[in-house]
Amino acid sequence: MNAFRAYYNYLLAKNGNDPKRALVAMGKAAFKKDKIQKAICEIGDMMQQTILPTPVQTSEPDLDPALYIGKPKYIRRFVMELTNHCNLRCLYCHQNKPEFKPTDPLSDETFQDVLDYLTQNPPDMIDLTGGGDILMANDWARKCDRLLELGIRLATTINLGKILEDHEIETLSRFSEITVSIDTIDRKILSDIRKSVDIRTIMYNMMRIKGAELRRRTNIHVMPPNTQSSINWVINAVYSAQMVTQLPTLASYAVAFGVNVFRIQDVMIFNDIENNVTNVWDLRGDDAVEAAKSSRYALDLASHWGLQLQPPPHFLERLQSLEDNAYKPEAAVA
Repeated sequence: MNAFRAYYNYLLAKNGNDPKRALVAMGKAAFKKDKIQKAICEIGDMMQQTILPTPVQTSEPDLDPALYIGKPKYIRRFVMELTNHCNLRCLYCHQNKPEFKPTDPLSDETFQDVLDYLTQNPPDMIDLTGGGDILMANDWARKCDRLLELGIRLATTINLGKILEDHEIETLSRFSEITVSIDTIDRKILSDIRKSVDIRTIMYNMMRIKGAELRRRTNIHVMPPNTQSSINWVINAVYSAQMVTQLPTLASYAVAFGVNVFRIQDVMIFNDIENNVTNVWDLRGDDAVEAAKSSRYALDLASHWGLQLQPPPHFLERLQSLEDNAYKPEAAVA
C-alpha cells in the first residue's frame, strides 16, 4: 500500500484536480506540522467513519481503494535524510561532479517536527540513507537515539570511512540494518576509487559495532547463548571495471564477517566527471571474459555460504551477453 499516493490524491482533490498544483503543495507541506498533520487528521477522520472519498478523475489508471484507508502508522519504511554531506568523493558519485555543492542538513527544528509526527505515527522502520552519510550529520547519534527510544527500527547505508567514537558505535549497534558501501577490500584500489578511505578503518568500525551488539544481547544466565545478530548486515559494492576482478575476495570477506546480504549495484556514469571509473558492460576481449568469470564466482561463493544475493536486474543474462560479445566488433554488438 502506498501512503504517498493516498496523500497525493488528497492534495489533488484540494487543488482542483490539478496534478502540478498538488505536487507543489506536497513539496511545501513536507514535514510541516501545521499542514501535513491537518491532512493526516482529515484523512484519519475519513478512515474512522469508513467513508471513502470519491475517486478523483485523472488520466492515470484507477487507484486501488486501499490507498484511501492507509493509516500513517502502516507506513512500513520511512525515508529521512539527515544530511547530504559525505566524507568521501568516490570517482563515480554525483558528489564528485564539478558543480556539486552540499545543501543544508536537516535542521533541528525540522527534525523535531518529524519526531513529533513519528511519536504519534511510528513507522515500522526509518531508512536514514540519503545523498550523503549520516555520520557527517551534526549530533546524528543523539538524533538516532531519540528515534530508537520510540521503538522504531533504523536502517542506513554508510561507508564507515572515519574512526567512530564509542557512543557512536553503541548507537549503530542498536540499528536493525546496516549497509556498508564498499567496493573492494584491496587497499590501493579502494583508495583509488573512493579517495581518502582505508579498508582498515572500515573493518575496525565493523568489528566494534558487531562486538557492541553482541555485548548488548548477551545474557550470561541463559544457555545456550543467542548467536543470532539483531543487525541485518549488507555489503553493497558499486560494480565497475576497476574492482570487478576483486569481487570474489569481497564476497569471501562478507562470508567471513557474517554478512547477511551481498549486493552488487550497477554504476551510474556521469559524463561530466573526469577520470571516472569504467563500466564493466563496456569491456571487451579478455577483460570482458575475466570480468564475467570473476562476477559469477563471487555470486557462487556468497550463495554457497548462505548469503542472500542482490545483483542488478538480469545480471546473469547480461554477464552471458558480455562474454558472447567479448570478441565481436563493437559495431556488430550495437
